[in-house]
Amino acid sequence: MDKKTVFVKTQVGETTMASMSGDMRRVMLLIDDKSTYEEVSKRAPPSLRGDLPEIMQRLLDGELIRDRNKAIVAPKIVAPKVPSAAYIPPKNIDEFDFTSLVTPPSAAVMAQEAAKEQARLEAELKLKHEAETARLKAEQEFVRLKLEEEAIRIKAEAEARVKQEAEAARIKAEQEAARIKAEAEAKAKQEAEAARIKAEAEARAKQEEA
Repeated sequence: MDKKTVFVKTQVGETTMASMSGDMRRVMLLIDDKSTYEEVSKRAPPSLRGDLPEIMQRLLDGELIRDRNKAIVAPKIVAPKVPSAAYIPPKNIDEFDFTSLVTPPSAAVMAQEAAKEQARLEAELKLKHEAETARLKAEQEFVRLKLEEEAIRIKAEAEARVKQEAEAARIKAEQEAARIKAEAEAKAKQEAEAARIKAEAEARAKQEEA
């Protein structure tokens, strides 16, 4: 579909747009009879862009919109095929049954058929849209669960690291306390030994003086 094509609503499209629902109506509302297909595509919501070419083609096929640069062609009315009964020639013209001639469908019948076709197309688009919505929801749920798992893993690793650091700090503090205690005990013992030696020396000196 040419991005530079400008689509306009047909008289049938203008008339039936009010009875449309779902994505077909949303696309019809985007067509302002002056924007190109590319501009319409940019204005379309993200959820609608994937189906936009298909919807536009269906609107074209249903003669609800047309290319603004193309001449208007009168719609062809095709009567439904009706199996013809076997022809039995009458014996004379008075016996011929003119009521057996098949009449073309009325405008009401054609409108009813068009409404049925439109309803079918809208139902197909709705199912496709629901399937796409379900797929996106499943993907989002998968991503959410993965993020939760990752958050739990990071939290567990952080808690384990904090616990490990706390244990290392405790051990280091105990070792430092033991070292200080040992040094203090050694110093006290050394000072006591020095005091003993000094006392003995003083005692000997007094004995010698005596």
